[in-house]
Amino acid sequence: MLTESLLTQRSDRANLRSILSNGCRLAGINWIETALSVVYFAVMARFLGPTLYGYWAYGIAAYALTAGLAGLGFDILVILRLGHDKRGGGEFLGLILSLRFAILCLGSVGFAGYALMAETDPLSRLVLLLLVPALLGRGVSLAVRMCFVAYERMADYARFVAWFRAAEATCGIIYLSAGGGLIGLVVLHALVWIGEASFGLCRMRSRLARYSLPLPLEWGPAATLLRQAAVLGLSTAANAWLSSGPIMMLRYSPVGMASLGQLAMVLSFAMILVGSAYAFFTAALPVLSRSARQANTEMRYGRVTALAILAAATVGAWIAGQVGPPLVRSVLGVDYATAGDLLAPSMLICGVILVPTAYCQTLLLVGHRWLVALADLAGGLCLALAFYPAVGRWGLDGAVSAIACSWLLRAALLIGMGEKFGSRSFRVPVALAPPVE
Repeated sequence: MLTESLLTQRSDRANLRSILSNGCRLAGINWIETALSVVYFAVMARFLGPTLYGYWAYGIAAYALTAGLAGLGFDILVILRLGHDKRGGGEFLGLILSLRFAILCLGSVGFAGYALMAETDPLSRLVLLLLVPALLGRGVSLAVRMCFVAYERMADYARFVAWFRAAEATCGIIYLSAGGGLIGLVVLHALVWIGEASFGLCRMRSRLARYSLPLPLEWGPAATLLRQAAVLGLSTAANAWLSSGPIMMLRYSPVGMASLGQLAMVLSFAMILVGSAYAFFTAALPVLSRSARQANTEMRYGRVTALAILAAATVGAWIAGQVGPPLVRSVLGVDYATAGDLLAPSMLICGVILVPTAYCQTLLLVGHRWLVALADLAGGLCLALAFYPAVGRWGLDGAVSAIACSWLLRAALLIGMGEKFGSRSFRVPVALAPPVE
């Protein structure tokens, strides 16, 4: 019993160290990206103005939605599979990358077709077409990043990602200061993502596993992976819709591109914060995927993280309500006064998005993937049904309310289902007590 207790505590400590190490490095990337993105978007918004920034935000939202639809849940599947067992990793990576790239190519064709046939505004059409390479580059880059997370090797990749983000921000600010405009920024954005994707693939081969792309693609293993990712793909698509759908729908509402730019600025800031907070959750998945099978020390993972996030979001919303409006007007100009007023609600939306994350992970790890998909789809359906009526009646305030209600419905369902089906059967590694002598 003493030996078993010692082994369990050592395993808990090793798992906790892995979560903190992997999480800090992934969080470091996201926090660097957050700081650079906030500065870059602020400078961009100031130089471009609300209308042109609206065109930028619409293009980014459109290709981010397409990338989310093309992801098919592969990112989570990679972490769950390799986090638990890294044997045969090279073969698995080659197959997953081949599938990911093939689906991204199909998505790019559909994205370009949408730009050419559905988009009537010439500037919007040009922005979308120029973002097709960014769609491919971003999709591959994010897949590579998740592979490093799954191998718990973010130290080998973290600083290079930060360099690419810093390069885009620095070049973009210099370009804007020299009198550049929207189209040049879009081209720069696409080139940076293509560069990161190319570098990431080379880095993955040298640092993780020597993979080879199975060409021609073998249908048997590919079909198995697609079946495993199908339910996760529904969740990924619904989350992409919840994140990017408001901007896409606002483009076809009567509020105009300037109002779209105001809302996009606020939502961009909110999603940057959400992405930063997701870092620790994502980094914990490889360890938790092992712990779910080892029945380690029990901890109410979902409740602890939900309460902490709720408290942080409440404080953040209060601070944003006090300093947000004058700060936004002084930094971005009076044209963005509405964005300043929407900053406090956006902090609450951040909290609502993040609160059920641990419950979502728990449900995934104990096999209840359909429950997660149902919650995500319910939130996406709520947004689709409520957005236009709310915007038609209350304008941008209605848009924010519809977004908040959609994420809130998703959160309530995930928490309720997590409490009923997940938390009682899940264990999380902790290392709070000293080793037994």
